[in-house]
Amino acid sequence: MIRNFIKKLQLKQIDVFVFVLDKEMYQPMSLPEYPVKESQVSDTKTHYKLYDGEVVMHRSTLFKRIFLLRLIHKKGPVIGDCYTPLKYRGQSLYPKMIHYIAKNCLFEKKIDELFIIVDTTNKASIRGIEKAGFLKYAQITTKRWLLFYFKPIITYNKNS
Repeated sequence: MIRNFIKKLQLKQIDVFVFVLDKEMYQPMSLPEYPVKESQVSDTKTHYKLYDGEVVMHRSTLFKRIFLLRLIHKKGPVIGDCYTPLKYRGQSLYPKMIHYIAKNCLFEKKIDELFIIVDTTNKASIRGIEKAGFLKYAQITTKRWLLFYFKPIITYNKNS
């Protein structure tokens, strides 16, 4: 418990891509063949889990807002904290799941834009995000301490 508290107090290097999807960019694709369960964890967080029987094949979280987006003058929900166990990787579950969440948010919940923030070194996730139809909006490089960001360097994608 104390170790987690001390970890939160440390200066953290951030180097991420911000991807975006809106209704105009949306392109239909196949959705997961397995049941998806949505559960509201709090006012700001919703879990989406893909099941094979009782086993969770993939999980993603939809955050109502992420403070980091303020650096690029954006606000809106962010898909994050995604995980597919090794046994289920390579089946396109990740892009299908984030596409499912995007479709749900954009057309059922009537949200204008949806974001994904991913570490620039996470090549597998980046491929899945692009496969799901999201476009790279910006790269943010900065340092964070608590809720404060220091000397952010923001590079916008030419196509955004």
